[in-house]
Amino acid sequence: MKCQSIVWVALLAACNLTACSSSPVRNIGTAALRCTRATSNALLVEWDADQDADRYYVALCESLDSRPFALQTSAGTNLTVHDLVPETTYYLRLRSHPAAEPTIAWAPGWNEMSAAIPCTTTKATSSRIPVTRYGDVHPTSIGIQLTPFISANSALLLVSILHVAREADVANGALWTAPASDWTHVRMPTTTLPSGARVANLTGLVPGSTYYVRVNGHDAVMMKTSAPGMLYTTLHRISEYAEDVDFLENHNSASVEAMPLYLMTCSPEGNCQPWNKTQFTKTDAMWDSCEVTLAKLCPDHRGTGFNGCVQCIDDHRDAVVRACGNYTDQDSEREGYPVHYYCGVGWPENLMYFSAITEYCVEHAPAPHADPRWGPGGFSQYASCNSDEVDGAFNNSARDPSCMCWVYDDRTMSLLPKAEYEAKCSGSMPWYVHEKICNCTDSKEFPASTMILPEDTSYNYVGAMPTFLPWGYYREPLASYPVRIPMGYNYYTPKHGACGETEAPGTNGCTWRRHPTARMLYGPDLFATGWDDRFIPDTLTNQSHTRYNVKVFEKTTHLRDHLLQRRCCGC
Repeated sequence: MKCQSIVWVALLAACNLTACSSSPVRNIGTAALRCTRATSNALLVEWDADQDADRYYVALCESLDSRPFALQTSAGTNLTVHDLVPETTYYLRLRSHPAAEPTIAWAPGWNEMSAAIPCTTTKATSSRIPVTRYGDVHPTSIGIQLTPFISANSALLLVSILHVAREADVANGALWTAPASDWTHVRMPTTTLPSGARVANLTGLVPGSTYYVRVNGHDAVMMKTSAPGMLYTTLHRISEYAEDVDFLENHNSASVEAMPLYLMTCSPEGNCQPWNKTQFTKTDAMWDSCEVTLAKLCPDHRGTGFNGCVQCIDDHRDAVVRACGNYTDQDSEREGYPVHYYCGVGWPENLMYFSAITEYCVEHAPAPHADPRWGPGGFSQYASCNSDEVDGAFNNSARDPSCMCWVYDDRTMSLLPKAEYEAKCSGSMPWYVHEKICNCTDSKEFPASTMILPEDTSYNYVGAMPTFLPWGYYREPLASYPVRIPMGYNYYTPKHGACGETEAPGTNGCTWRRHPTARMLYGPDLFATGWDDRFIPDTLTNQSHTRYNVKVFEKTTHLRDHLLQRRCCGC
């Protein structure tokens, strides 16, 4: 996650966002996607196989005129969407990923979405799902909290429990196919908390498993136990060089506190992160027309960086300039950014107003010999991915992104002691990015000195770096910082350690797994919730503007909770 030295963001424009009814539709028809079963809180969704695909996701929209607010991935041709609300119509779309693509991380590498179909949950006895998770995720127990409807009518609960040991069986619809004999039925007392809420505790459960819990005959609710020794971390990621959702392999992300800091990042010259297309073209239509022209001229090169895309663009320079205006091959967000965006090069990597901001849950093994400074519980050292520094060092391709040793500009956000910079960072990158080189190997040669080698825990374990306030106040490293206020973490998820869709960490040497359900929000959601885009820098004594936007971001993550019941990461 590239962050230049800071000033702040201050631009907003009206725009037309891709909706469930308006984006290009892959010619598979609505018959390919269908809802075949429903309860008050779940939908069974099935589709016809795409013979060239290795992964799918189903996107959920609130209406035909809205962008997706959630998705769920699958390696098969069905999935069960959980945590829905009763008597509600959702608009679902299907997207497949070609097996020939090197990674699922690159958003444009996925096929276009299918047409939307409406699916409706059934009526429930109460207005909400009958039970919710109570307490944190635990290896052998699940706490449940009763809704007021059940609390008022149940002194002793009849609880039916279905244990599903394998994640693949959950993905294949165990809720719908398990025989009645697989369910266990028990009567349980409840406890009343000082708040008046009534809770019960299921104990003696199997770690790392899925359970379906049915109370007093109501529809079952999915709940999970944690796997021993695993960490569960919520990550927020903004898509790079694309408006649609991208995924985590060899990408950076942030905690709920740190993500809004990234959204307020600007260059030392005061050039802020792009929020909209009209910062670079007079109208949205002109930007879109430029991108269409680039796709016609270089259809197979989008996202391939300097080795493919920029070379192809240069071969068609006259036509590109006519469609897009003047551009440079240098790392400049002010001259040719639409071209850079298409090719997947340079900073910044986002159209902040348009690009999806996705919330993921990651289950991961703690890194061995972890430095506690990088995060609680066991994270490897952060690595910087898919950025302009990686372009300069390794000719990065956004289609299959690369990572490198934690770069200088990213280190500045962690307010490290000056001596640590001096020990690790010196010289200057010889091409493209004029920034000090930070080294992670014994090599004295660039770029070999910046490589992440297999013996480094960052090679395959989830990494982190802390971020601090006052945001952007310190311009140079200091021996110590008079004010240094923790404000979350940035994260790194290495491709080498990624588990398969239904694999648990530890399988075939993998160390981390993205849970299949994710939530999305967008620039307009932030502004609707109160995001303040004025330039008001932090000082040593006043960080109120930054703290305000951190609260706005956290509030915005709950904007669709009335459509998708929220659960803790790993629950």
